[in-house]
Amino acid sequence: MYLAFSPDDTMLASTDGDTAIRIYDAHTGTLRSTASDLLLESLAIDFSPDSKSLFVGGPDQTISVIDSFTGKIRDTLPKQSGTLRGLVASGDGKQIAAIYNLPKRFDDASISVVLLWDLGTRAMRARFEQPGITVLGGAFAHGRFLLVGGSGNKLSIWSIE
Repeated sequence: MYLAFSPDDTMLASTDGDTAIRIYDAHTGTLRSTASDLLLESLAIDFSPDSKSLFVGGPDQTISVIDSFTGKIRDTLPKQSGTLRGLVASGDGKQIAAIYNLPKRFDDASISVVLLWDLGTRAMRARFEQPGITVLGGAFAHGRFLLVGGSGNKLSIWSIE
């Protein structure tokens, strides 16, 4: 199970093994909507900055854009190789960073591909791949995606535009 709080603190979304995405009222715990059109369990989840959309993905190799209020899938970005393991939406809502495992590898050490997507055009803006580096996470800052990764006892930070 993976969780995400909406930026406006009104919703909590959860992924579940039954493939459903459930969106709750964060203050009362009341179920607001359910997205049940996904084929596989989602392993990554994040809200858009305006809390109107939820981005989810996993072993189906796609990013689905779900309406936070209805639970309906509004869009799906093009399929990629590998299992989606992390999502980070930019603060302006124009981009999303997707962290993928290489195909047929599911252990954390195999995370090695990061794609930056332009949500307006649905096009990939940048690709980062560094063999031997385990991607630990990242965040958007000043129009760039700052990526943290490690290998052995070395920690590195990259800036991706």
